[in-house]
Amino acid sequence: MSADVRTRPLGWAFGGACAALVLAWAPGAAHAARPALVVGDAKAAEGKNVVFTVRLTRAAKRAVRVRFRTENGTAVQAVDYRAKTGKLVFRRGQRSKRVVVATIRETMDEPSERFALRLRTPRGAKIKRAKALGTILDDDPVPALSVSDVAIGEGNGLLPADWNLATVTLTLSNPSSRTVGAQWTVADGTATGGQDYNASPGAVSYLSGQTTKQVSFPVHGDTLDEDDESWGLTLVQPSAGVTIADGTATVTILDDDPAITDLELSMTDTPDPAVAGAPITYSITVDNTGPNRAPATTVVDDLPAGLTFVSASASSGTCSFAAPRVTCSLGTVWDSETVTILAEPTASGTIQNTVSVSGAYTDTDATDDAATAETQVGEGADLDVTLGESGDPVPAGQDLTYSLQVRNRGPFPAADPVATLTIPPEVAFVSASSGCAYASGLVTCGAGALGTSLAPGQVVPLQVVVTRSAAAQATFSSTATVSSSAPPDPDPADNSASVTTTYVPAGDLSVGVVASGGPLDEGESLSWTATLVNAGPNDAADVTLTQSVPAGFALENVTTTHGLCTPSGPSVTCSIGTLAPSTPVTVVLSGRPATGSVGTTLTTTATAASSTADPLPADNSASSSVKVQPTISIDDVTVTEPIGLFPVAGTRRTVLAVFTVSLSRPSPQTITFDYATVSDTATVGLDLNPASGPVTFSPGLVSSQLGITVTSDGSSDLPEPNEAYFVTLSNFVNVTPLKPQGVGTILD
Repeated sequence: MSADVRTRPLGWAFGGACAALVLAWAPGAAHAARPALVVGDAKAAEGKNVVFTVRLTRAAKRAVRVRFRTENGTAVQAVDYRAKTGKLVFRRGQRSKRVVVATIRETMDEPSERFALRLRTPRGAKIKRAKALGTILDDDPVPALSVSDVAIGEGNGLLPADWNLATVTLTLSNPSSRTVGAQWTVADGTATGGQDYNASPGAVSYLSGQTTKQVSFPVHGDTLDEDDESWGLTLVQPSAGVTIADGTATVTILDDDPAITDLELSMTDTPDPAVAGAPITYSITVDNTGPNRAPATTVVDDLPAGLTFVSASASSGTCSFAAPRVTCSLGTVWDSETVTILAEPTASGTIQNTVSVSGAYTDTDATDDAATAETQVGEGADLDVTLGESGDPVPAGQDLTYSLQVRNRGPFPAADPVATLTIPPEVAFVSASSGCAYASGLVTCGAGALGTSLAPGQVVPLQVVVTRSAAAQATFSSTATVSSSAPPDPDPADNSASVTTTYVPAGDLSVGVVASGGPLDEGESLSWTATLVNAGPNDAADVTLTQSVPAGFALENVTTTHGLCTPSGPSVTCSIGTLAPSTPVTVVLSGRPATGSVGTTLTTTATAASSTADPLPADNSASSSVKVQPTISIDDVTVTEPIGLFPVAGTRRTVLAVFTVSLSRPSPQTITFDYATVSDTATVGLDLNPASGPVTFSPGLVSSQLGITVTSDGSSDLPEPNEAYFVTLSNFVNVTPLKPQGVGTILD
């Protein structure tokens, strides 16, 4: 029976003594129940694993085996992936297995590639799909093309065979699987094509896998001393599959011929003679008399003792200072360059300053490469003065303070220093620093303020106070000066200073607020009176007074002696207009503490404002506070005097007089006070026992009782008039006394 025959019994046939089992057969019946194997496609990026899944169409009832192997497609084993063969075994009940194939990481830009996984020689199952494709996804960037700068020595070869070659390197960032490239153009810089170099436009291409190319260009040699020269190469028109990252290269031709020339240096000093403390200007000239250039030319000045560096500059290049040396780098000198050095002498006498020049060249006559200037320096004291003011503009009626600062910058003492300050006619002199005197519009500060000599570095501050009360606006200037009898001042430009000040009209507003009383209980009348006064010296324009209405205060009425008041929300604004000096304005806010305000403090603030300057704005606002609290009262009590003694010898009979202390209403605050018994016609200690102490009402409590013990007269019990005493309350906290004293009456 072949492997494809399936049978099933139909029954028994009997014939004589023999019986036979009759079978019916059908092709393929023996394998109808076997599962099928299927393998699916898979993909992964370069360097990752491609994972194939092999599955059974249904779970096997017995073990299933199948072999597999990888096969090349556009992807090649050992180049793009690791080849793999093997066998998969499905145990009973299992339905899937994985085959993991490693891919190989590389940097070439290329299309995605494929290989296959093939199933073969199954046992226990048939193969439904024997081949699956594995795709390797390329993740490498598109290559970028760059060209590098290059520098090449010029050389001395006069024939093409002896010329140096400038080799430019062109690099791809990563290889490509296709042929890519770009074109280049060339352009002169300081070098001239055909004269200093030979180069033409061209193109570069890279075959699959290539990343580096080099192109060489001849450089003309000569024996002429000259500057370095350059020209440029630029990449253009990249092909498909490549970009340009850095497409410009500079080719520098380095001059290697010796520089032989003659430089001459000369120098002058100004002024001569000079004064200590005033800069000397050294003017230096560098002349190139040829025949060649003078590269890397440097002028050096080592300043001698007694000179302090101030500044240095050059017609070309830069200058720097590192004590005591001034260095000016001029670069290449073809014709003539100049250097200017400023230095300040700090001592008197003769100063010799020597300057030299050098560079990367051979000087044919070095005797003129240095120069010396000899300067005679006399004593000097550099005085200066600064002038400041306390404010600008200044309101009329307010003092203006001038602040002067006199200084000797040295280097020698200044004899008989004098400082002056002009006082313009628009203001009046008020005062000046000790040792200064005022006369005819000028304040003079001499030896009394500055001494007979001002030492180098000494600073003396001075003050002068002036004022103005006139109404009209005025702008004026004041000038301060400083001088001395000797020695000369090397820099007189800073011996004076000026300021300009404007006085503007001013009205000095002030506000006060008082309450009609307090503390108060809810519902009691309360008024606040705000008084606004202009102390001048000028009218105050556009005056307003704004007063706050505190929460818990029921405003009933507003009155004013000037202008119009308008309540709005939590405030009242009164427009007063123009207010002349010494004209008071009164604004009254009337009302009552509102229900529920007990235990609070009502505060109102009144603030004045004006478009006219106010010399003293600190008093433009005032506040007043009133506490809202309940009242307290104690009642009167009458008791009948007890008669006789208790059976216990010497013990009097007593009766308790109970006084009630009441609040007008509950308070959210804790209330405290003291009480004490006070004699009247009844004597404390004889007719009643003494009693005193503190009492506390916790929040919400409205009444409490005080018990006073009244005693009998003893065994006499004689007839007598009725007697009285007091219970007095004092030291109230958070409560207002309404009836702080209760009368106790003892009836005989």
